[in-house]
Amino acid sequence: MLLQILIGLAIGLVSMVLVLFFIKWSASGPKDLGIANGGLKPCGNSPNCICSEDSRKGFGTERIPFLGKAEPDFITSKLRSLPRTKIIKVLKGPTMDPVLGDIPPGGFLIHAESRSLLIGFVDDIQIYFTPGSNELQIRSSSRAGYSDLGVNTSRVSKIRLLLKE
Repeated sequence: MLLQILIGLAIGLVSMVLVLFFIKWSASGPKDLGIANGGLKPCGNSPNCICSEDSRKGFGTERIPFLGKAEPDFITSKLRSLPRTKIIKVLKGPTMDPVLGDIPPGGFLIHAESRSLLIGFVDDIQIYFTPGSNELQIRSSSRAGYSDLGVNTSRVSKIRLLLKE
């Protein structure tokens, strides 16, 4: 009887891991990245995203206050200190990117990717600064799955703390 239970648990665990890998492999590239209406695009309808420009409960967060001059190099160095995180693109305005949108003069947009430890799920991080503001807009969203178990909210909190250092 105990052997049957252990075999059942092993099969269940292997099945769960295979499903997670399938979800990862079937995930498309980044979605809903960039600027719309002067700010980062709000989240979709699945609770695996958090954005300072989304006012819905469970999807929104505060912008990050930034004292002093906002410098993309400083911010990217802080993002690189997060585990399994790499910078994908830094756009400094004035520029127009066909995917990410129009960055005004003096503004910038940073796109980074962060991977989960075990399966390697990819989350997209965006930080957007517009001239004349003393705040950074931020968005962290998962590419795959429905829920992120609070990972993106936790990541935004860590970034908020890193940028205060």
